[in-house]
Amino acid sequence: MEIFVPTAPAGESLVDGLLKRLTDRFGGATAFSRAPAKGRWSDGAKQEADDVIVIETMCETLDVAYWRALKAELESTLRQEEILIRASKIATI
Repeated sequence: MEIFVPTAPAGESLVDGLLKRLTDRFGGATAFSRAPAKGRWSDGAKQEADDVIVIETMCETLDVAYWRALKAELESTLRQEEILIRASKIATI
């Protein structure tokens, strides 16, 4: 799972809290925060941009209800129209 968190409204304490929460639930999490990624999107009429960090964790099964609830919580807390949470099926070696 990858959570794209905008750096402007998210403080260090929010990121640390999210890392702890994910670690407690899934056994580990990583924040890619050294060089924020540049996010850009268009709604057709204008372009928007954010600097984001990516927080990643792995889970055995996809609990969609959990991730939807976390997404809604982050959108409310960070006052964002949408937070991107991406699930990818992977194989570890």
